Amino acid sequence: MNERWQALGGGFLGPPPLSDKMVDWNALCEAGGETFFRDKDVLDVGPAYGLDAFMFAFYAKSYVVLDSYEVSLDHVARVAPKSKGIECNLMEKWPVADASFDTILDFSTFDDSGAVEHCYREAARALRSQGTLVTSYANALQCDPAVPYTTSKPHELAAFLDSLGLKVHHRFREDGPRSVMFATKW
Repeated sequence: MNERWQALGGGFLGPPPLSDKMVDWNALCEAGGETFFRDKDVLDVGPAYGLDAFMFAFYAKSYVVLDSYEVSLDHVARVAPKSKGIECNLMEKWPVADASFDTILDFSTFDDSGAVEHCYREAARALRSQGTLVTSYANALQCDPAVPYTTSKPHELAAFLDSLGLKVHHRFREDGPRSVMFATKW
């Protein structure tokens, strides 16, 4: 499997470890679980191997995944046939309409994108009023400074999200190496 994932994008070493996904899922359950998906228009950015789509697309009114790699979108389509995949470069304007989603999932994709602030701006643009952004990220306060990708400090990320009109209302594992925030667009 690792060879297949390496073929997706040069130095990409593989999908996130299952332990990271468990942190994300625990945060979702603690903050409201399926309420983020049931009868909602959901955008899943960078779905990797599609576990989130597999688990949550069933509940959604619509479930759209954005990814840079066609092979990833093909895989997600197999595991979550209800989802719709859109191939795009996340560092450019996303091919989705303004205010078109109730829930946006970012499970550490923005961290790895090379354009963290751009991705959060695009998420704020695509999110409807009262919609929720669920974002997980490498916590710069807990990570080794040599981590080779962008990390965020929780208080700085919360202030940046606030500047975009997204109010953080729930934080999960803020003291851990992988933290999760829930922010609602006002």
